[in-house]
Amino acid sequence: MYKDLVVVLKIGKNVEEILQEVGVRQGDNMAPVLFLFLMSAFAESLEIVWQQSGIDVATVRSVSERDFEAGTGVIKSHRPKQYLSRSLTAFEILQCLYVDDGAFIFTSRGDMSRGMNLIYQHFARFGLEMHIGRGETASKTECVFFPSPSFFKETAHLQIEEEMMDFNDENDGILTAAERRSHESERARIAREDALYDALEETQPILVADGFVTFTRHFKYLGSYVSYNLRDDYDIETRIAAASASMGALKNFWDNPHVELYSKYLLFRAIPMNLLLWGCETWSLRQVLLNKLEVFLHRSVRRIMGIRIAQVQEERIRNAHVRKVFYDIPCVRNMVAARQMDFLGKIVRNSWQQPTKWLITACCDNVRKACRPFYHNKDALVRSLKLLFHDVPEVVIDDSGSLKDWINEA
Repeated sequence: MYKDLVVVLKIGKNVEEILQEVGVRQGDNMAPVLFLFLMSAFAESLEIVWQQSGIDVATVRSVSERDFEAGTGVIKSHRPKQYLSRSLTAFEILQCLYVDDGAFIFTSRGDMSRGMNLIYQHFARFGLEMHIGRGETASKTECVFFPSPSFFKETAHLQIEEEMMDFNDENDGILTAAERRSHESERARIAREDALYDALEETQPILVADGFVTFTRHFKYLGSYVSYNLRDDYDIETRIAAASASMGALKNFWDNPHVELYSKYLLFRAIPMNLLLWGCETWSLRQVLLNKLEVFLHRSVRRIMGIRIAQVQEERIRNAHVRKVFYDIPCVRNMVAARQMDFLGKIVRNSWQQPTKWLITACCDNVRKACRPFYHNKDALVRSLKLLFHDVPEVVIDDSGSLKDWINEA
């Protein structure tokens, strides 16, 4: 720690000396350790104040460690009776902390207003500051309101139409007239929902101390976006844009005749495809989104190999043939499934103290709203499990993703 340290400031001809008595020297290994102690003290003491304030805490139920290892439990499709089962363990989710970042779940705007002010005051007790907006300065802390699936009344019908679209692996990667109309309808729906979201009373700024905290449609964290509608459309569009930009930046490399095709294949997998699939482990891929990713893949491969779209139409070159020639590169669906299964395997093999392991079989007691439920990440995990074990007759994955079917294989 600093001791008897004087900081000398020179501003023009003026010289000021300040006694430095707080903190550690820059680069000291003690700094991150002390910071973790500070954040742990903040989190533990906050729980006490939180309970005294009577703010609701989100609760989920999951199987016990013994049942998990024995293969008891399902990934999705929990029934109401299963939630009330005595064999399940309740877990409260008050805060999710990562270094100096934190996420808090609130069940109402009133609880959020009280909770935000409580967090601000509690940070101040430890000499920390929660970033809020003041005047013309925007707040770094942001909120997201997640409406129920039936909140936007016209969404359900459009979503069903999108789910019914079937991707044909033998198409040429060009959008048909029907697909264009579907994409235009989707863009119009998103624009309508965005306008409604911004005008909601629930999404107006929340007053915190002498400032405010604003709402956002899409919250970015660690390179991925969490959207208010709990769909991955915006995140995937952003990934496609980043991957397309990298393809353009590597134009001279793709066009260089002295570079072997295999070297181009390796670079394509390392940069554009990694940019495209960043964060795909948590995606809930609807068919319309999968189509867009597949179109990017085949369009990029044809670009690298110098295959013009007119040549594709005249010679009727299929996507399967293009992938096979390009060193048998997998389709996007298989790449996403492989990454999701790798992520799931790491979670299963990890210790029971990790919250991600609890959430695999977690369920909540919220009553499902009338209308078709959203396609979510657990649906995608079960679909990837079925794809992984498709050619393994000894392993049969049911529609609920029962642990007993695959836990021993992980």
